Amino acid sequence: MRRAEERVRDMLLAIEGIEHHTSEGKERFARDDVLQGYVTYQLLVLGEAAYKMPHSLRRQYGGIAEVPHDQSHLARLDDARERRCL
Repeated sequence: MRRAEERVRDMLLAIEGIEHHTSEGKERFARDDVLQGYVTYQLLVLGEAAYKMPHSLRRQYGGIAEVPHDQSHLARLDDARERRCL
C-alpha cells in the first residue's frame, strides 16, 4: 500500500504535467487528440490518488473532498470529450 506522501507526490506530478503540456492554450488543446488523452490520463491519476487518501488525512485537512463512489463522473468526462469540451 502506498503512503499518503507518495500519493501527494503523484498528484503534484500530475498537476505539473498538465500545466506544462497545456501552456500553449485552449486552441492547441482543442485540436490535439494526443494532448487531450494525456491530460485525461493525468486527471485520472490525480483523482485516483485523491480517492485513496486515508480518511484520517481527509478529516485533518477539511479541503480534501470526498469522492463519489459511483462512476457517473466518468461518464460525464467521456461525454465532454466526445463533444470536444475537453
